[in-house]
Amino acid sequence: MLLQIRFQIAMYLTLFIFLVTGFTYSYAGEITLTGYFNGTNIYVQNPVTPQGYCINEIIVNGKKLSKIPQATAFDIPLSIMVKMGEAVEVKIIHSEGCVPKVLNPNAIRTSVQFQFLSVDVTPNGVDFVTKGEKNSSKIVLERFEQSAWVQLVTSPVKGNVDVNNYSIPCQHNSGINKYRIRYVESTGKEILSQEVEYNSNLEPVKFYPLRVDKDLNFTREVSYEILDMYGALIKKGKGIKVDCRDLKMGAYYVVYDNRTEKFFKK
Repeated sequence: MLLQIRFQIAMYLTLFIFLVTGFTYSYAGEITLTGYFNGTNIYVQNPVTPQGYCINEIIVNGKKLSKIPQATAFDIPLSIMVKMGEAVEVKIIHSEGCVPKVLNPNAIRTSVQFQFLSVDVTPNGVDFVTKGEKNSSKIVLERFEQSAWVQLVTSPVKGNVDVNNYSIPCQHNSGINKYRIRYVESTGKEILSQEVEYNSNLEPVKFYPLRVDKDLNFTREVSYEILDMYGALIKKGKGIKVDCRDLKMGAYYVVYDNRTEKFFKK
C-alpha cells in the first residue's frame, strides 16, 4: 500500500513538472517589429488563455523587459529605452493558442530616406527643413567664398524621422551670398541641399590703412583671414581690428567680406 502511494505521488510530481515546464518554455510564436522610434510607445493587447496571459517575453534591441505587465493591454516603454529616431527592433514572444495584437504598429516606422524639404535665406541667417534624419549625423552650413565652399557652422542633427526645423544665424557678406547645407551620416555618407543665393544690401566692408604699423582696421565687424604672399594662413578671426604687430615687414593679403585685398606691414 505504501509503495502504491509513493508511486502515485511520484506520478503527480512528474505530471506537475511537465505542465509547469511546458507552460514556461513552450512558445508558439514571435511578433517582430523593426523601424525607427518616432516618440510613441507601442501599445499591445495581451489576451488571457487558460494558462495565463498570452505574452511571455518582450525584447527591445536585444534587451529583455524585466517584468511583463499582468494586464490585458499595456504599453511597451520605448521612450525610456530608445532615443528619438534611433533604429529599434521589438520582439514579442507569446504562448500557444493566442496571438497578441499591436494596436499602433506605426509607432515605429520603416526606414525613411533623408531629404531636405526646403532651404531659405533670411536677413539673419539660413532656415531649412529636413526629414528622415538618423542619430549621430551632423549638418554643416557652408558658404561659397573665394572660389571654394567654406564651413560656417557644424551641428549635430535633431535626429527625428519626421520633420525637423532649423534656423541658423549667420552674418552675410555684402552683395551676393551663396549657401548650401551638407547632411553627413556617421558612415560618412553625405547629402547636399540645393544651393541658395541671397543678395545682401549691406555696405561693403573697407579696411585701413594700406601700410600697417600696429592694427589693421575694418569699418564693421567681419570674419577675416591674413595670408602671406605664398597663400599660407597667418591669422584668422572675427572682429573690427587685427593686431599685426607680430607680423614681419612685407606684403600680405587680407580675405574678408568675400574679397581679397593686399596690404603692407611696415
